[in-house]
Amino acid sequence: MVYKVKFENSTYSFKLEELLKTKNVSKYILEKDTGIDHKTIQNYCLGNLKRIDMRVIAIFCEYLNCDFNDIIEHRRNN
Repeated sequence: MVYKVKFENSTYSFKLEELLKTKNVSKYILEKDTGIDHKTIQNYCLGNLKRIDMRVIAIFCEYLNCDFNDIIEHRRNN
């Protein structure tokens, strides 16, 4: 499932959970292999963030062989 968060004039789609399903990687395996705790992973899946940690995104991108936009997508609202 993709979670969308509206903020000011933009919508952010949090796609980590879908990406994990596509890559056949569980949240538990992601946690175990990257050292990123379960709560942080869950927050990136659900869009429950106050700020985006680029270190965490970089670890996700490296591990999942993907780009930033594959995890979080930004769109301006018209």
